[in-house]
This record gives sequence, C-alpha cells and structure tokens, in this order.
Amino acid sequence: MIQRIQSIYLFVSSILVLLWYFMPLAEIVTNETRFLFTIYGIKNPEDNNWLYHTVIISIIAAIALISTLTTIFLYKNRKQQIKAAQFLLLLNTALITSAFLIIDKAKLSLSASNEILLNHKISMTFPLISFILIFLAIKSIKKDEELVRSADRLR
Repeated sequence: MIQRIQSIYLFVSSILVLLWYFMPLAEIVTNETRFLFTIYGIKNPEDNNWLYHTVIISIIAAIALISTLTTIFLYKNRKQQIKAAQFLLLLNTALITSAFLIIDKAKLSLSASNEILLNHKISMTFPLISFILIFLAIKSIKKDEELVRSADRLR
C-alpha cells in the first residue's frame, strides 16, 4: 500500500535530498571573493573556478535518494522497511556532518588571509527536515506493525 502516510513522508524526504543537487547550500564571502558551496563543491561563481570538489557529499546524497525511494516499496515487509529507514537516518546524519565539516575546512583555509562571512542557505535544513520525516515514517511503520499484530491476535 503505497498511499500510506509513511510512504508520503519518505517521498517528501527523497524530494528534499533531490533538491540538494540543484540548490546552493551556503555562500562563503571573503574580502575579495564570493564562493558558493553546492553538493558538488565550493566554487567561485564569477569565473567557475573550483576551490574544492566534494564528491563524498554527492555520493552520500545519491545513495540516500536511491535508498529512500526503494524503502517506499518495501511496504510488504515492515520489519525490513524499518531497518532500511534506520539506515536512511544514518545517511542523513552523514550528509549533515559531511556538509558542515567541508564548510569548516573551507573556512579554515580561507580565513588565513581574509575575514570570512558564511551565509547558510535554506537548503542546509533539508537533511534535518528529511531526518525528521524519516523518523516519523519509522514511527508510522511501527504503528502499522502493531495494528497487524493486534489483528492477528483476534483471529
């Protein structure tokens, strides 16, 4: 049953991860230059020179996106769906952690000579919102599992 609420939570979570591929995550402004932090790395938008390439974030996001979409279709095996959703929580934690670590690394390398201003974009909250949605999905899957167990007891 794809129309359950946990499927909607997981689908919205996958859309949020997909949006990371198209939106900047942060803006790093120094005295001389402005850099955009995207899922692919940190680059200067004026001359398209890359300061860092961040392959790890794009790989984790791709795994999270594919895993979220496959978790939706595990509705026949709720225990396996719960385990897959717990793995998704781990992936979203890795996304958040790696994004902040890369921003911190870039700030340290740029701050040696300049004053840094960091502007986080709204898209930085997407993994956190996705984390909350996956947590709600797990809760709903467990509720469904309890409902099925109670119905089996009545037979």
